[in-house]
Amino acid sequence: MDVTIRFNDDYENDFIFEVQKDQTVNNYLRKIFNPDGKIAEMLPLRPSIYYSRVPTKFYKSIHPGILTPGGALLFNFDSTDKEFLVELDPEVPLIEQLWPGQLIVPKWNIRYFNIFRYILFCSAWLYTDLPDFISPTPGHCFTNYISWALIPFMNWIEKPEFADKLRSEIAPNSSGHIAQIIFFTLHVVKILIMTLFFGLGMANPISFNLMKIRKSKNVNAADESVRKVLKEIGWTGLKRAPYDVYKKDFYDFVMKRDGGLVGSYKAGTLKRAANPGTILEKGEGFSTPLSRRGDSTFEVMEKDHLYILSTEYYVQIEKDLEAEIDKCGKDIDKINGLIRNFKRYGLLNAGERIGKIINEKEEMSGKFAIFEEAEKKKQK
Repeated sequence: MDVTIRFNDDYENDFIFEVQKDQTVNNYLRKIFNPDGKIAEMLPLRPSIYYSRVPTKFYKSIHPGILTPGGALLFNFDSTDKEFLVELDPEVPLIEQLWPGQLIVPKWNIRYFNIFRYILFCSAWLYTDLPDFISPTPGHCFTNYISWALIPFMNWIEKPEFADKLRSEIAPNSSGHIAQIIFFTLHVVKILIMTLFFGLGMANPISFNLMKIRKSKNVNAADESVRKVLKEIGWTGLKRAPYDVYKKDFYDFVMKRDGGLVGSYKAGTLKRAANPGTILEKGEGFSTPLSRRGDSTFEVMEKDHLYILSTEYYVQIEKDLEAEIDKCGKDIDKINGLIRNFKRYGLLNAGERIGKIINEKEEMSGKFAIFEEAEKKKQK
């Protein structure tokens, strides 16, 4: 069964893994997030350097999800809000706690020692860059240390004029007070920008240990030992697509199918192409109780107007996928692309049976629920 695991606490890094029936939090997820494991050697897993390298707990998201016109469920931006998280039992097999494709969310704790080390490093850096007329140790800064090291080198290559220039530049108060203040201000801005990048995870190194960084660069995914580990953990190398990615691909699909904007307008599919999907409600989608696995999605939709998940539903999805594969004939590349995109965001076009209840749900929810919800938020 495929599940989705969020790395870096980033909705753009929802990786798809294939889990086996006996795998649990303790014998599977903790192996993936082992800081000394192969995955941790290749990818940064934590949100930023300010967090511990090992998650403390694992949760599943029970946000109902966004129902696509193809019958798949995508994760909304608020899927990891506290109200939608339920802790996973560390000993119970994951397939007994999750729906196929459901999102697993690691819980990361801030590591204050990391923050302290970072503050200490930045403070030392800024101290050495204090203006000479303020600093208790004028002339001592990292840049000057480099210059001091270069002076003997310049003399050795018989460039005394460069050596003399370096000496004059590193002499205390060699520049005016205003220039020194401007230079120091630029350093402060540089530190602030660097801190922002680290805080947002835009810069998220595996480690500050140069040996570990070097080791990570030498990891070869084609190596037999690496491939063996990746196979054991069910690594697919694919990410579950965010809604924005799906939206673009679905729009391109509809334009191609219906012959562009004019054709889509005539076919009545233009608005749906521009704003596909319906946000499901509590008790639907991934918030469907697992006890309802044996129920009929189609009967419940007809009777209670709830879009629940069930074994029957996933069987029908697989039948629709097989039908799409048959349409590809013997084109292996096309088949592989179809299966890859199916894992990322499902089918772009639902089969007749599922398409019928999707249309019913869209009509009940408001034809273009995502667009309408966005408009309401703007008005607030």
